[in-house]
Amino acid sequence: MKALIVDSCVWNAAFHKRDNHHEKGRKFLEWFNNRNDIKVYINDYIISETLAFLRRKLTKRVDITNKIINMFLTDERIEVFYTSKENFNLAIDIFRQYDKLSLVDSIIVLNYLKTEPICLISYDEGFDTYTKITRLEDPNNID
Repeated sequence: MKALIVDSCVWNAAFHKRDNHHEKGRKFLEWFNNRNDIKVYINDYIISETLAFLRRKLTKRVDITNKIINMFLTDERIEVFYTSKENFNLAIDIFRQYDKLSLVDSIIVLNYLKTEPICLISYDEGFDTYTKITRLEDPNNID
């Protein structure tokens, strides 16, 4: 089974039609929906960022954010990591060292290092400053 981490920007793009990366996000979601041989890792901060962004952008579409939270919490292909105090503090150390990474990005880096997935799916080029991460924008490139 192939494991990967998927950043909030991908989920946001998939569901927000006016997002600059919507077409890539839509293709990711289509790819995801047709796969049973993958494990997607996300963390509580990815969930928070995704839901906050989409609630703000899709104010009249609460049904969409409810659908997404249900997918995150019930889809067997998705595993959610909840950030402990210890991991939060480790992520702060990464955050302090890499000025192109947000705090949530730093938590994603930490999750990546601990789980060793085959890649991170993200449109955020800031991850490229952390050389131990393989960042892809198109999941078809992992096959």
